[in-house]
Amino acid sequence: MIILALDALDKRMVEKFNCTNLMQEEFGETDISQFTLEKTVIIWASFLAGKNMEKKIEPPVYLNFEKNLLKLANKIIPSNSKFHSLSPFRHENFLIKLYRKFRWYLIGSRVWNFRLSARQTFLKFFNSFKVIDLPAFSFKEKNHRLERILLARFFENESFLNRYEEIVWKNHEENKKDFLNSIGKYDLLIGYFNLADAIGHLSFGIEYKMRKVYYELNDIAKRVQKEAKDDVLLIVSDHGMKAVGRFGDHTKHGFYSINRKLNLKTPKITDFYEIIRNLHKMSSS
Repeated sequence: MIILALDALDKRMVEKFNCTNLMQEEFGETDISQFTLEKTVIIWASFLAGKNMEKKIEPPVYLNFEKNLLKLANKIIPSNSKFHSLSPFRHENFLIKLYRKFRWYLIGSRVWNFRLSARQTFLKFFNSFKVIDLPAFSFKEKNHRLERILLARFFENESFLNRYEEIVWKNHEENKKDFLNSIGKYDLLIGYFNLADAIGHLSFGIEYKMRKVYYELNDIAKRVQKEAKDDVLLIVSDHGMKAVGRFGDHTKHGFYSINRKLNLKTPKITDFYEIIRNLHKMSSS
């Protein structure tokens, strides 16, 4: 079995660019409305574990951190205080910037470094497996750290965009080489590619960039289908994406595609735990 874990792959874009290799015998959208926010690590962890991992990874106090920070500031210096006008806390933007600046140290490292063990996931059903760069299991934190730094700097200076995209594509090519070289060597192979998400966040509204991304992912699927045509191939995303001007934001639905007819009807991302387990049983019998 092979799983292509394609971050932010969106059904509408797959159809728009006519990515026929991503549209297998059965494909459609997944439902991720069970999550408070469409967060990458949380959704992939839930995919692996077959249950909602939101509270385990990021407790509610973190999910509402911005709101709590604003409430705290207003308690320190109430809006009706004569000192309020002198306080930097009177500006909501100041607080949000402060929050974003320190969020990595307070929360971010904990979330991105979260790891499940194989026995906590559907991986335990397979005799051999390889999981490339998947958040919540084998995420290459050092590779992606520079992506996040350059992404943040873009909003200070747009000249960082080219460097950001270079790093994103470099990391993609590294995973792609490893993934393609691993086909046929394991009972289960999972390759994670964040190309659609990383490029989409800054350029979802720029069609030629997204076309290049989707054609690249379509080509990877084509190569898998050629080299492992008898294997079960599941393509799945954690969430989709929608345009916000030139930028992209997460949606409450993901994408799935499989080269088997299962008659799924908008499955939840957590449903795939049992789906994968059952498909493996069938292929092993």
